[in-house]
Amino acid sequence: MHAGANLHMTHSLYRQSAFVVRRCAFLLLASSCLSGFTPRAAQAESTEASQAKTKPFSIPAQPLKSALRHYFEQSGVQVAYPTADAANINSTAVSGQFSASAALSQLLAGTGLSYSFTAPHSATLTKTTNAITLGPVRVAGTNTDPMTDWSVGNEPGRTEGTHSYTTGAMSTATGLRLSIRQTPQSVTVLTRQQLDDRRINSFADVVRTTNGLSINQYESNRGSIYSRGFKIQNYLIDGVQTLINEQWSAGEIMSDTVLYDRIEILRGAGGLMNGSGDPSAMINMVRKRADSKKLRATVTAEGGSWSHFRTTGDISSAVSKNGKTRARFVADYQQGGNALKRLDTKQYTLFATMEQDIGENTLLSAGVSYQNTLTAHPQWGGVPAWTADESGNIVRRPSTRRDNVAPDWSYWNTSYANAFVRAEHNFSRNWRATLNYSLGERRSKSKIALFYPYPIDPDTGQSFMSFYGFKIPVSGYSGRYFVRNSKNDVDFKLNGHFKVFGLNQEVVVGYEWWREHMVANGAPGNTTLAATPDINAFTPHTPEPKFVTRGNYINNVTTQSAPFIAGKFSLHQRVNLITGTRAVNYDVSDYKNRTNNYTMKYRFVPYVGLVVDLQKNISAYGSYTTIFNPQNYRDANNKLLAPIQGNTAEVGIKGEFLRKRLNFSLAFYRMKQANVAQYQGRVPEDAANPNGLQRSVYGGVPGVTSRGIEAEITGEITKTLHIVAGYSQFILTHTGTDAVNSLIPRKQANLFLTYQMPGALHNLTVGGGLRWQSRIYEEQPTAIALGVPRLTQKAYMVGDVFLRYDFPQNWSAQLNINNIADTKIFSPTEDGMQVYWQNPRSAQFQIRKTF
Repeated sequence: MHAGANLHMTHSLYRQSAFVVRRCAFLLLASSCLSGFTPRAAQAESTEASQAKTKPFSIPAQPLKSALRHYFEQSGVQVAYPTADAANINSTAVSGQFSASAALSQLLAGTGLSYSFTAPHSATLTKTTNAITLGPVRVAGTNTDPMTDWSVGNEPGRTEGTHSYTTGAMSTATGLRLSIRQTPQSVTVLTRQQLDDRRINSFADVVRTTNGLSINQYESNRGSIYSRGFKIQNYLIDGVQTLINEQWSAGEIMSDTVLYDRIEILRGAGGLMNGSGDPSAMINMVRKRADSKKLRATVTAEGGSWSHFRTTGDISSAVSKNGKTRARFVADYQQGGNALKRLDTKQYTLFATMEQDIGENTLLSAGVSYQNTLTAHPQWGGVPAWTADESGNIVRRPSTRRDNVAPDWSYWNTSYANAFVRAEHNFSRNWRATLNYSLGERRSKSKIALFYPYPIDPDTGQSFMSFYGFKIPVSGYSGRYFVRNSKNDVDFKLNGHFKVFGLNQEVVVGYEWWREHMVANGAPGNTTLAATPDINAFTPHTPEPKFVTRGNYINNVTTQSAPFIAGKFSLHQRVNLITGTRAVNYDVSDYKNRTNNYTMKYRFVPYVGLVVDLQKNISAYGSYTTIFNPQNYRDANNKLLAPIQGNTAEVGIKGEFLRKRLNFSLAFYRMKQANVAQYQGRVPEDAANPNGLQRSVYGGVPGVTSRGIEAEITGEITKTLHIVAGYSQFILTHTGTDAVNSLIPRKQANLFLTYQMPGALHNLTVGGGLRWQSRIYEEQPTAIALGVPRLTQKAYMVGDVFLRYDFPQNWSAQLNINNIADTKIFSPTEDGMQVYWQNPRSAQFQIRKTF
C-alpha cells in the first residue's frame, strides 16, 4: 500500500508540474512585450576617485586564491570568481604604491583572466579568449555605486562565489536596495559560503543557526518556529510570500536550501513588503541565478551517520554563443540520516532556470523547482514522557533517543512544485521595472498514528487517565490526511533613484496580488486498545485500523491585493529617512464554514525608520510600524481567531568594519500585541464523535508585550578568520507574568568560527561553533488536571566541528561533526505529554569537485 501510494502521488505530481510549466511558458511569452522598449546602449564609466587613490601593496607571488585574499585585505575590494578559474594559477607579485585597479591588474598579469569593477569595493573575474596575455583585460564598471545602479544584471546582494560571510545589499525589509547597516531593523544574511560551511541544508537548519530564532521540532515532520516570542507563520521565496500552516504541514520545515544563493532574515514586523505583517520574523530565500556565460559545474557526494547519503549536481552555462541565453540545473538526492529507528526519509530536489537577455536593458527569466519527500514510519508527536509509580504518582518515563513508536504501515509524503517567470527592464541605470509571476503547489498525503497520548500505565503499557484513584485506559488516534495548498502570486515593482540638492533619493512603488487555496481532508481511524501495542514490548507490526469515509476539515481561499510605496530620502549627508506604506485588501472565503468569511478593505500598514551616520562606518537607527495579522488558529467553537493587532518599535546601532567585511548590530525592541494565539488543549474535530479525530484549540491572549535585545557580529575579522556570533534575550509578558509561550527560549547565544591555516597548511580550513539556549517547558490545564508535572528541557549547549581541505584540480573534502559532546536534548509537545528527542552526535563527510 505504501509503494502504491507513492506511485499514485508521483503520477499526480508529474501532471501538476507539467501544468505549472505550461502556465509559466505562456506567461514568459506574454511578458516578452517588455522587449518592445527601446534599449539604450550601456555607457562605460571610469572608476571613481576612490579606486584611483594609491596605497601600499605587498603581495608575494603565490596561488591566485590566496593572493586574492591578500589583495582583499590590503585594498578592501572583494573579488568574486569561480573556484575553477583560480585553480592551478599563480599570481604575479605586487609591491609598491598602486591604485586598487592597478594593483589588481598587476596581480593578474599573465593569468589569462580579466576583471571588471561592479562597485567601488567589488570586482569579478572572467577568463579571456587568449590564454597568453601581457596583462588582464580591463573592463570598466557600469556604475560606481551598486546601490543606485539599476542596470540589468547588477545584483550587489549576490553571495555565490564571493566566499564571504556577509553581503553588499538586501531588500527584504523595505523593497529598497540597502546595506545591512542602512536597514533600520535587525537583519541577518546567511550567505552561500555559510550554508556550505555549516551544512545548513534545510529550513529547520536555517532557524536553528540564526540568532534570535528557535524551533521546537516536536515530531519527525513538523515543528513550531519562533522569533521574539511569537510564531513565524510564513516565509518568502525571491520575495514571494509562502504561508506555513503548521497543523496541516506539507513539509515546509524540510525545504532544501540547495537552490538558494542566500537567505535573508528580518526580525520583527515585515508588513511593508508582506501585507499582513508577521510580528515575529520574515525569512526570504533568494534563488540562484542562471548568470554564468560559460560552463560551470559542481558535483558533491556525502555520507554520514545512520546511513545518510546525499549527492548534488549543479551545472550552469550559456546556451547561445553570445551568452545572451543561459541555463542552470540543480539536482539533489538524499536519504537516511535519522537517528530514530525505522524512520526512513528519501528526498528528491530539482531546479531548472533560464535567463534571456533582450537587448542591453531587458532580462527575461523563468524556472521550475520540485521537491518530493517520502517518509516511512514517521513519528506523530513524540514518545510518552510520563508514567505512574507504585503510589500512583505521575513521574517521568525513561526513553532512549532512538525510540520510535510509529507503526510499520505509517507514512508521510509531501511535495512542493513551483514555477516562476520574471521580466526586468531598466529604462536607464537609474530605474528598473520588475514583473514577477509565481505559481506554487504543496501536497501532503499521510497515514499516521499516535498510540500513547497520555501517561503510560506500567501494568498495561498503554495510556491511561486517573479518575478518583481509578486508572481508565485511553486509546490513541490515527488518521489518513490529504492536504493541497496552491498559490498564485503576481507582483510589480519600479525601483529607482534621483538626486535632490546633490543627495541621492531612492523609491520603490509596486503592486502585489496573491490568491491561496487551502484544502485539508482526512479520515480518522478506529484505533482500539486491543490494537494498541504494549509500549514496554513495542512492536511496529500492529493491525492497520479501519478508516472512516474521507471528510473535509478546511476548504478556504485567501486573497490579498495591495499597492505599496517606500523611499529612502536623504535629509542630510548623514541622515536618511526610510518610510512607506502598504494598503492591504484582504479576503477569506471559507467554503466549509461561511461564518468564517472575512473581508478587509484598504488596511494601511505604515512604516517609518531613521538612520543617522554617527561616523563613516557607524550608524544609529530607529523604526516603528503597526501590525495586523490574520490567523489560521481556531477556538473551541471552530471559528478563526481575529487578527493579531499591535505595534513594534526598535532602536539600535550598526557598524561596518574592516572595509565592510565585518558587520555589527545591537538592537533594542518593544512589541505590544493583542489577541495572540495560545494553545488551550484539544477537542474532538467532530462533536458528535468524541472518540474520533482531535484538533488543537487556541485562544487569543490580550495585552502580550515582548521586550528584548539582540546583538550580532558577522563577517571576516582577518582574511583567514570568519565569525558568526550573536546573543538574544527577551521578556514576554501578559498581565505581569512571563508564562506566555513557554516553549520559546528566553535567552540564546551562538558562535561559529572558521580559520584558514597559514603557510604549508593554507589548504586546510578548520572551524567550529557553539549554540546555547535557556530552558523551555510546557504545562497545560489538561495535564495539570491529570496530575502531570511541568515538562522541562533544561538549558543546554551544543557544539559543532568543521574541517575542509582543498586539493589540487578543484577537489575538496569536508567533515562536519554535529553535537560533538553528544548532549541529550528533547522538544516537548504542546500538550506536555510527549518528548521528541533531537539527534545525538552525528558526522557527515563530503567530497566536492568543481569544474
